[in-house]
Amino acid sequence: MSSTSAALSMATSPSSLSRSRGPALRRFDPRWWQICCLGSLLTYGLFRLNFDTPAIQVFATIGTALTAQYLFTQLFRLPTFEWKSALISGFGLCFLFRANDWRLAVLCAAIAIGSKFLIRINGKHLWNPTNIALVIMMLTFDQGSGAAARPWRTPWLAPARSS
Repeated sequence: MSSTSAALSMATSPSSLSRSRGPALRRFDPRWWQICCLGSLLTYGLFRLNFDTPAIQVFATIGTALTAQYLFTQLFRLPTFEWKSALISGFGLCFLFRANDWRLAVLCAAIAIGSKFLIRINGKHLWNPTNIALVIMMLTFDQGSGAAARPWRTPWLAPARSS
């Protein structure tokens, strides 16, 4: 093979074409944006808006979501631990779930993550796992838990609530 034909074949190979157009762009995972926004809003709500969620409930909810995700990943022998999805579910539960006892928050997070693995069609979870957990908890524990609207009752949201 001459040096000219070798240079021509190298110039037209797929790997060299991507190099000639610059580095291949990787698709941005939108879950990073969700994690940043939800984490910032939760921090702001806890420290500035005085959400009525105790710190132990926040840590228990997020910790349980991540632990349950890890355990189900191991149980089903999945190749990757998708912690970002579990963290987003945990943040969502911190916003929406209120309980008289932090152990109910642990149960709610376990139900949410468990539903992702146990209620599936064609390899995809069927419903939003956080919503499933909230509905189950509200139907099961009528007095001890519920979804909260109260944390968002601030003066700057008054026009939105008045309609």
